[in-house]
Amino acid sequence: MIKTLLDAVANWPVIVQGALGSALFWIALEGVTLAAKAIGRAMGAYGQAFQTETRLREYIWRKFSSRSGLVNYTQGFFLTFDHVFRYLLYGLIFTCIALILAGASTLTYGICLTAALYFFVRGLIWLTPNKDWHSKTTLDHWNKSQS
Repeated sequence: MIKTLLDAVANWPVIVQGALGSALFWIALEGVTLAAKAIGRAMGAYGQAFQTETRLREYIWRKFSSRSGLVNYTQGFFLTFDHVFRYLLYGLIFTCIALILAGASTLTYGICLTAALYFFVRGLIWLTPNKDWHSKTTLDHWNKSQS
C-alpha cells in the first residue's frame, strides 16, 4: 500500500512533489509547535503549583518554628506530616502497581517506579527546610509575601 503510494508520488512532476514535501513539513512543524506550547503551559502550571507549595512549606516552618511552645510545634508537625504521608501513600500506590504489572512490561514497571520515586522525593522535601529560610528574618519573609 505505502510502496504503491510512494511509486505514484514519484511519477508526479517535480514541482508537485516539492509542494507536497513543503506542505508535509509545514504540518509537522505546526504539530511540533502546538506540542511545545502545550508542554510549556503544563510545565508553567506545574512550576506555579510547586512554588505555591514551597511558600506553604515556608509559611508553616516560619509560623510554627519561630515561636516557642509545645502547641505550635505539634500543629506544625501535623500539618507537615499530613503532606508527607499523602506523598508517601501515592508513592506506595505506584510501587504496588509496579509490582502487580512487573510481569506484563518492563516499561510500565519502570514508569511506575519512577513515579513512586518522584512522590517519595516530594515527601522528603516536606521534611527538610530550605537553607535560605534560616538566613532571612521573619520580617523579610512577611515583606516578601506582601509583594
